Amino acid sequence: MVESVVRVSGGVVAFGGRPILHGVDLDVRRGEVMALLGANGSGKSTLVRALVGLVPLSAGQVELFGTPLPRFRDWHRVGYVPQRA
Repeated sequence: MVESVVRVSGGVVAFGGRPILHGVDLDVRRGEVMALLGANGSGKSTLVRALVGLVPLSAGQVELFGTPLPRFRDWHRVGYVPQRA
C-alpha cells in the first residue's frame, strides 16, 4: 500500500465561530502531485496553514506521513514556504 503523505478527514477551520473551510477531505500519497486552485479568498492558504498546524482545525483530523498532526515531529520531511502578506 502506498503511504499517505498528507491526509485530512472532515477538516473544518473556523474564525470567530464562522466556518471558513468545512468538509475538507484530502489524501495525497507518496509520488502524487496535487494542485490547489481557487479564487482569491477561497481558503487555499488557510488550508495549507492548517495542514502544517499554523491554523487549528475546529473539527476533523490532519495526518502527515501517517501520524496525527499533534504527534508529528518529523518536520525535516516537510517544506513550507508561505506567501508574502
